[in-house]
Amino acid sequence: MNGFWLNSSLKISPSGQVRILARIFEGKTIYSDKSIDVLKNIMLVDDNSTQKIYGKTGSGSNGEAWFVGFSEKDGQKDYFAIYLYDSTQKEVVSGKIAKEIALEVMR
Repeated sequence: MNGFWLNSSLKISPSGQVRILARIFEGKTIYSDKSIDVLKNIMLVDDNSTQKIYGKTGSGSNGEAWFVGFSEKDGQKDYFAIYLYDSTQKEVVSGKIAKEIALEVMR
């Protein structure tokens, strides 16, 4: 049952993804601090001496891909979403590419 939701009628915009992520990591949901800490550890993708970047990739079969997350530096969080779509280049559009773009921009 992996990926059943990727081509469903359930849709969320990049800004919607960012709003949900911010609510979770700003403590404005029902999730416990412990659960949020576990999620944050799972999402850590880049850690240097001054900044940490957290995120999650996703890819669809129709040429859609995304990377949504946040950067943490000096106690401040900056949330972002990278969304890619090209139905003519389905074989090259990927969550990995969206992640690479985000990391380049956020660094």
